[in-house]
Amino acid sequence: MLASIIITTYRRPNLVRRAIQSCVRQDFVGDYEIIVVDDNGAGSDMQSKTEAVVKSFEDIHYISLSKNSGACIARNKGAAMAKGRYLFFLDDDDEFLFNKLQLQVSILEENQYLDACLSGLRRYNTSSKSYITATSNFPEVGDLKNFILRGNFFTPMLCIRKDSFIKINGFDDIERFQDRYFMIKALMNNLKVLCLNTESYIMYEHSDDRISNRSPRKTLNALRKIKSLVLESKVDLAWQESYDYELKDLRKKMTAYYNSKNVIESLYFIKYYILIYIKKQYFNPTKRKH
Repeated sequence: MLASIIITTYRRPNLVRRAIQSCVRQDFVGDYEIIVVDDNGAGSDMQSKTEAVVKSFEDIHYISLSKNSGACIARNKGAAMAKGRYLFFLDDDDEFLFNKLQLQVSILEENQYLDACLSGLRRYNTSSKSYITATSNFPEVGDLKNFILRGNFFTPMLCIRKDSFIKINGFDDIERFQDRYFMIKALMNNLKVLCLNTESYIMYEHSDDRISNRSPRKTLNALRKIKSLVLESKVDLAWQESYDYELKDLRKKMTAYYNSKNVIESLYFIKYYILIYIKKQYFNPTKRKH
């Protein structure tokens, strides 16, 4: 088996059909499999509806987790079952373009020194019914320091050798920013990653919560785990670089509270707004030089 596509799904039986169809329609010279990991919890209404959608297709491997376990565990379950030499991951509300597998598998087949390659995306806003142009539509990795400071990566961009995925023990069970944590860990383990400026999947932005969204507590816990991993990496950050990293970290925390559904929690964004102001006014290395 050359490739495996792992689709993780939670509470979206109405959208997972589109994701599966995009995988079935791949223009790929080679054998591949599609694995759907249902994270709704066995016996739930959503699990029954999702299973019915999956069973309407032929030759789709279906895994139902006993309880809701999160995207990371769901992806790892699918990867453990996968028979392909190359792994792809797709969220249930997105879709692959027809050339996704052929584009990235051919790159890794022709470049045996690479562990993984990343492709770009098309970002579609379902409210405005229009595509969004942004630099974040394309991956950026480089070396470890560059990724920590400027990196951009979403999991469906990825095609990775299964051996390399196993080498770094797959995804860690972190509730937010799983893709960022995964890539830092990959670079710490000296995996070689190539970035392509070619679009190969569609990310849909919509008012419905994505698989990973909203809770400030989960966001702050994830940011702490990422910061701990960055410190563990012993990457050498200059004063300005450390300042930039800390400022970006504060902005993410502020945004998490601003977007909270809890009115009391949402007021905490003021705290981080003030902290950002103080940091920019009194701890900016550029200002302190003058």
